[in-house]
Amino acid sequence: MGSEKGLTKHPELLKWLKTDCGLSHGHANARILYIRNPALDKKKIAEDDRSENRK
Repeated sequence: MGSEKGLTKHPELLKWLKTDCGLSHGHANARILYIRNPALDKKKIAEDDRSENRK
């Protein structure tokens, strides 16, 4: 994700995703967090599924 550009720090990745990729701050932040912590991604998806099933 940005490593080929030498980006490793969260603020650097955030800026790159927002400027070069056109993502909003929230979407860019979420991508960074989920890629760095796949377990968090699985947990969030499960929570969202349970939330949707309650509607």
